[in-house]
Amino acid sequence: MLSAQHGQGVLWAVFAVVISFVLALDLGVLQKTPRDPSPKEALLFTLLWVGLSTMFGAFVTVRLGTASGTQFFAAYILEQVLSVDNLFVIILVFAQFRVPRAAQRKVLAAGVLGAVVLRTGFIVGGSELVARFHVLTYLMGGFLLFAAAKTAFSDDDDDGDEKKPEGIVVRLARRVLPISREMHGGAFFVRENGRLLATPLVLALVAVETADIVFAVDSIPAVFGVTKSAFIALTSNVFAIMGLRSLYFLLQGALTKLEYLKPGLAAVLAFVGVKMVISRWVEISAGPSLAVIVGILALATIVSLRANKSEKAEEAEADGEPDAAARESETDAPEKQDD
Repeated sequence: MLSAQHGQGVLWAVFAVVISFVLALDLGVLQKTPRDPSPKEALLFTLLWVGLSTMFGAFVTVRLGTASGTQFFAAYILEQVLSVDNLFVIILVFAQFRVPRAAQRKVLAAGVLGAVVLRTGFIVGGSELVARFHVLTYLMGGFLLFAAAKTAFSDDDDDGDEKKPEGIVVRLARRVLPISREMHGGAFFVRENGRLLATPLVLALVAVETADIVFAVDSIPAVFGVTKSAFIALTSNVFAIMGLRSLYFLLQGALTKLEYLKPGLAAVLAFVGVKMVISRWVEISAGPSLAVIVGILALATIVSLRANKSEKAEEAEADGEPDAAARESETDAPEKQDD
């Protein structure tokens, strides 16, 4: 017991040092000149966070055992998979407020910091409640099944943004805060005629933070379906959230092409929900859970890519038919003239 506590103490220290160093580098150096990150830079930072997360997971495995290490990787991958749904919302928010790409990085940086603070409170409080009231596991499982159905049958093309939580909070913010009419680069606040005004960038940040709170209501119960350890739940969440920004810039163009990703996310939520509901009678360990989550994600991605490839082939064939006919008539024309 004492050695386990000592092992977690060392891991907490390593975790704090890694996160503090990267945050200091990011906020102290990279954020001084907000700009549009190149695809190469986004890929580099995504690989950096995946690498750091993998090394930390390996360190957890060495210090706490294979079971804890598997739980970390399962929780981390689960959070990364579910965060894709949040990326869709962020894309819509930036499009709605017409946030320049150079300023998007600053909004995401502030959003990530806010998300880390919120998730810490949710996970610490949630782990205590789950430990004391085991019935919450079944309630969370039922809620995840509801969230899976909602994700599977939701229509992204509806015009009900104003009725969504982020839309409601943004409307309240408009009433409370004096808002400037135009963007001012990457500034959240500006002075106009001696009056301090919030820029539309603040509204975008409010929408992103609100969306993350709504998203956390789904993702955090899902993580508790994989592990009961507050340490593993929190560290896996933070590593996934910290890499969310670079993942956004890397995948924002590709996300819209993965049409079967939403059903895949719904399937992941449904699996974890069922796992939590039946946990009293059937215990599914972290290893098989990790395999199922990765398998669902891989299948959804492969089917989406194949569907996208088929669509492109059909479009190319449809576009090529008139050209082929025209070329054929052009080739036959000289022959007829010769005849």
